[in-house]
Amino acid sequence: MNLKSIAIAAVLAGPIIGLAAPAPRGDGPAPDPDVSAPVAYKDLMLVLVTKDGAAAVTFGGASANGNEVEYIFRYESADGKKKLSGTGKLFERRLGAAGGYDPEGLYIVAGPMKLLWSKGGEERGWIYYALEVMSVHLAHGDNFKRRVHKFGQLESAVEELNLRRYMKK
Repeated sequence: MNLKSIAIAAVLAGPIIGLAAPAPRGDGPAPDPDVSAPVAYKDLMLVLVTKDGAAAVTFGGASANGNEVEYIFRYESADGKKKLSGTGKLFERRLGAAGGYDPEGLYIVAGPMKLLWSKGGEERGWIYYALEVMSVHLAHGDNFKRRVHKFGQLESAVEELNLRRYMKK
């Protein structure tokens, strides 16, 4: 193989190599959350997935300036033996002159899962995660729980999102 052929092969293989799944984690420390994404609170549901299970999270009750936002969650373990649901409040509160923020308000906690959050405004915020630890999917907030929409005499059911569909096999 000549140098030109090797260079062409490297260019063609580069994008394929870049799409490979992340290497499995060892017993070392978890990687820093280096992926950020904006989150619009209205009508959005986050589906968080780790090797241990999946959680659905929706937002509501944001304060006028976006300093606080409430969320609800439901979690299901990968083995199906544990199902949890609950609520939480996110906020950014300074810890005084030393700087930094109170960590209690910076995490979406859904069962054993924790996802870093920061405020962005009244209608949106930011999330931060490590791809090696967690994947984040988006869905419409209507699918958080089963609902029946009524249109006069007609009814239309929206089923609860099945979290098991997101779990690794």
